[in-house]
Amino acid sequence: MAEIAGTAALFVPVPKSSIEQPAQDSSAQADADAQKDDAPKRLVQTCLSSFDNSKGLGLPMIREAKRRCLDQVAHKAFIGDGLPANWAIWKNNFRDIVPILDFMLALEYHCTAAKPTNS
Repeated sequence: MAEIAGTAALFVPVPKSSIEQPAQDSSAQADADAQKDDAPKRLVQTCLSSFDNSKGLGLPMIREAKRRCLDQVAHKAFIGDGLPANWAIWKNNFRDIVPILDFMLALEYHCTAAKPTNS
């Protein structure tokens, strides 16, 4: 059975007074502040883990997504590497969410597979 392994704390911004910043003119500083405010901030991170196989992980993932109210989010993505089990979870449980391949992880798998073996 899958369980929540850990949850990160809410995002706590560091006070600006504790960060040394180079001197900027007021318009450049205003632009930088506007960009910081527009950037999304992660509020919570959840990690699910299981000793069971991946077939049993879909339902706990659905429950956690509902608990986090992800059905109310406008833009959602399911990120997975090249493992077929991840895409089976997406196909069986999250088909309405945009699937995105974690390209760097998949590339790492391919590079590892392409390395010559020492015989």
